Amino acid sequence: MGFLTNFYGFKGYLALARQKRDDAEKYLSKAWEQGLEKTSYLTAYGSLLMKKGEYAKCKEVYEKAFEGLGVNVMYYTAIRCSIITCKYKLGDIEEALVEAKEMYDDMKSGTSFVLYGYLLMDQNRIDEALAVNLEGYEYDPMDVAICDNLGQTYYRLGDMENAKKYFEEAIDIKRDMTDSCYFLALIVLGEGDIKRAYYLLDDAMDSTFSALTTVTRDELEKKYKEVEALYERSKGNNTKEE
Repeated sequence: MGFLTNFYGFKGYLALARQKRDDAEKYLSKAWEQGLEKTSYLTAYGSLLMKKGEYAKCKEVYEKAFEGLGVNVMYYTAIRCSIITCKYKLGDIEEALVEAKEMYDDMKSGTSFVLYGYLLMDQNRIDEALAVNLEGYEYDPMDVAICDNLGQTYYRLGDMENAKKYFEEAIDIKRDMTDSCYFLALIVLGEGDIKRAYYLLDDAMDSTFSALTTVTRDELEKKYKEVEALYERSKGNNTKEE
């Protein structure tokens, strides 16, 4: 890897660390075009492509990063998880599930539980998903994504009591956990708590979406506007009553 390639890679990596995503993509794409090889820079570029939904190119970048790992296992789980996610998003469902299960069987970690549990849930293999997500929760009850997966699994089963329990645990760990805020808002809205639903959705509006976020930005914004209108009307009614 030449000096200029490394320089662009470093500039992009630094820009991403400073949350300057446009600059990061500009420099990292230049470095990629010139044969970028350094694992940390490749994973940084891959993360940007993942957020943009450019899964084919993202997969190519992460596969190159994976090939260059050698004895460096620091990035192993994250890169492998990202490759599997790209395959899933590109429609290679069965291959992604097989590889996710292999990772889950080979090494128990928060990442392997979250990914495999999510894919099973997303494919509506709910009983299997529940077993994996419960095992994940036993492994690490403070993993926000595992709590979120469990909440969503119970939600799909129609068990709102347990769904609410795990969504509450998730937002206790991360206040703006997108899916947990959204689905918990639906539950409390059904219970008549418009104010809580509004504030949950308001928190979600500030959240970061990932490739494994179930709710889309459009769905969230639509529901937020609906509940905001309900909340404003409810405030007006309370004022009149007073």
